[in-house]
Amino acid sequence: MSAVLAMTALGATATEAVAAPARSAPHRIGAPRDFDRQLVEDLAEFGDEEEVRLAAKAALESEDPNAIREFLDHGMAEARKRAQDKKKDTDAENRKKIEAMRGTGGPHFNAEVERVLGPKATANDRASFLSYGADLAREQDAKEEKDAKDHAATLRKRVEMLATVGGPEVKKAARAALDAGNDAAITEFLDKGYLVAARKDADNQAAREKELKEEQEKLDKELELARKTAAAAPVRTKLLDAHADALKALTYVTDDLAVSVHDAREAGRLIGNNRSEERLYAYDQARADVIRRMEGSAFFARATRIHATQVKIHADFLTENGLPQDTRWAEVADGLAAVADAAVKAYETARSAANATADAASLKAKNTPKAYEQQVAQWRAYVDRYTEAAAALTAAAQKQAKVLADASAGAQAKAGQGS
Repeated sequence: MSAVLAMTALGATATEAVAAPARSAPHRIGAPRDFDRQLVEDLAEFGDEEEVRLAAKAALESEDPNAIREFLDHGMAEARKRAQDKKKDTDAENRKKIEAMRGTGGPHFNAEVERVLGPKATANDRASFLSYGADLAREQDAKEEKDAKDHAATLRKRVEMLATVGGPEVKKAARAALDAGNDAAITEFLDKGYLVAARKDADNQAAREKELKEEQEKLDKELELARKTAAAAPVRTKLLDAHADALKALTYVTDDLAVSVHDAREAGRLIGNNRSEERLYAYDQARADVIRRMEGSAFFARATRIHATQVKIHADFLTENGLPQDTRWAEVADGLAAVADAAVKAYETARSAANATADAASLKAKNTPKAYEQQVAQWRAYVDRYTEAAAALTAAAQKQAKVLADASAGAQAKAGQGS
């Protein structure tokens, strides 16, 4: 910027800058005029207000020899007034626009609206807000809203996982939080509900372990009592009852296995050639029936082993007594134990095989003929394997029933001979 423009910027008018020298040195013809033109040229190029720049250019381009002086004496002030009036009008319009935006956005946006309308804000603040500040505030609100939604989705996934793999009470509380259908319930569960439910599960588990321990202690006491009992007849009766209970439990395992084979065959059929939504829903039900059947069979599989163990205990006691009529009870106990182990193994492998199958959601996610074909083949393998397993367990149960009958008959005969 020239020295003349600098003087103007400091508040000196052109007349004040050049008038005195012009009057005191009339011999310097043209000097003030050249000084004025330089000043107007600077204003035309570097002036802050557009109105001043346009008026300065008009004065420079005018053929009127007094145009420049007229501009400096009057036109520049008028142009500046027009610029100020325009700024005020523009700011008034900007304020109206911004006032209409009150309460229409997110937290950041609304806060910015109030800030630029506040007593400390300037016209430039309002212009900048309309130019880019509003967009920046909206972007910040949108980002924070997205972050909040993403965080809520992450928390919901955690609760969905707990509803699947947690303990009974945790699953129940997690499912209730999910069913509530709002983020507040999810947060409340993770902050407080989970710990409460987890403590309940821990207490229930401790109670179950105590119950099992008491049952084991009771069994030990019965064993100790049996060893102290001189008479073998009550122990023999227990052995027969335990053997009968084992065979009964084994029958339930075999029946569950057979039904699961039927359900598995149905599951394979449902996705064999028609893969409609209705068939996939029915497939999920059939698959769930197989898994539920195997989960329900756990009690009877363990009961078979427990009763077989009881038979072994009674057989050992009778054998240790050395009575001639009780020599075959060890054979009965060993045979039953082998069958019980086979039942437990069949149950465990069948349960694992059923759980390893894909549900409808997984199949739809893959959505390839190969995935369905592989699943059908997996169900066929299940049917083939556990059809044979069920038949083998049935045959083994029948064999054990005959061994028991023979042993009982032999014991009675020897007991009759001894008497």
